[in-house]
Amino acid sequence: MLTTIELLKNTENFIREANKEPDGITDTGLWNGHTGMAIVYYLLARHSADASFAEKGLQLLDSVSETGVPGGDLSFANGLTGVGWAIEWLAQNELMEDINTDEVLEPIDSMLYNAVCYSRDENPSLSHGTLGKIAYFIQRAQSRNAATNRYKTIGHLECLILSLDDLAEKTADALTIPDQQDSNANNRRMHLCNLAEILYIISGIKVQVNSPVTGKLMYDAINYAEYILSGSVMNDERAARQPDEWLDLLYVATSYLIAARLNNNKFWESQAADYIARIIPFADDNSGLTTEQQFQKLVLFSLLNFYHPAQQYRIVIEDLLTHLSFLELPPALLNGYGTLAIVELCLLNPGLIDNWYEVMFFSRQPYKRDPQ
Repeated sequence: MLTTIELLKNTENFIREANKEPDGITDTGLWNGHTGMAIVYYLLARHSADASFAEKGLQLLDSVSETGVPGGDLSFANGLTGVGWAIEWLAQNELMEDINTDEVLEPIDSMLYNAVCYSRDENPSLSHGTLGKIAYFIQRAQSRNAATNRYKTIGHLECLILSLDDLAEKTADALTIPDQQDSNANNRRMHLCNLAEILYIISGIKVQVNSPVTGKLMYDAINYAEYILSGSVMNDERAARQPDEWLDLLYVATSYLIAARLNNNKFWESQAADYIARIIPFADDNSGLTTEQQFQKLVLFSLLNFYHPAQQYRIVIEDLLTHLSFLELPPALLNGYGTLAIVELCLLNPGLIDNWYEVMFFSRQPYKRDPQ
């Protein structure tokens, strides 16, 4: 069992690498840059009650404001959508004080409003597609600023409605359970990472907006997850699957669990827990995993441990933390020391924030054929 001091080693690694600026990481975005690092600093400030961490987080966000995002990138992973989401998220979790996000995010609101109203994304993904914009406007629609102009709120809801409609249109065929005689079904299949993102992002909508579309998206995503998981885990296909395929299945099952919790649906939670229990034995071995896959596994087991604390999850988390801490990593929020620091904080202080899934990101490029 790792001690608290040993766990905090990765927090020290994060601080050491983050302090190497400007010779270290220079990206400004959420997943790989200053914005994500700022989130880690603010969480450390709340955990330790050390205001100097919050000051470092603010300095990073100030540098993002001064430097901007290269090339006008609007993506969630590296661009303005992720930057804006992070600022609103920090404000709503009361990690940043004395901030009016309507004022700070006005330029991003305007750019994303134009992007949503006058163009369409090529894919549904969180990192570079429609789900990223939905995540942003979910946060903005729930902002807590005093005396928010009603037209701004209407604008946020309009963008959320348009983005949800766009997502529903993009995924309608892919979320349809195929007929056995449908020869083109595989060509319309949704990547499992996108399915998992739909499950937890749509479940996180707390405002009444576009209810028919939102309800159908959620219903179709749950049904499709059931179709995928029941077909995949009821049969022993261990020899036929690669480690990343099992990780994707575990990602879907974990997102199903998160959706169940967010909707307070005990039946969904029971179903998700059963699928997770069946998948875990196939995802047990770390020896064949790449570093990126080890990070993905660490995130998933951390979320499982948060929602259903268990010694078996903690053992896996601590083993992965120990191994990854000896690697040379950037201080990034995704696949870096930022990830390890957040996992440590979740282990030591799970009540620090309400929804850890919002800052534990899973990212992988699609492979040619998803599990069937």
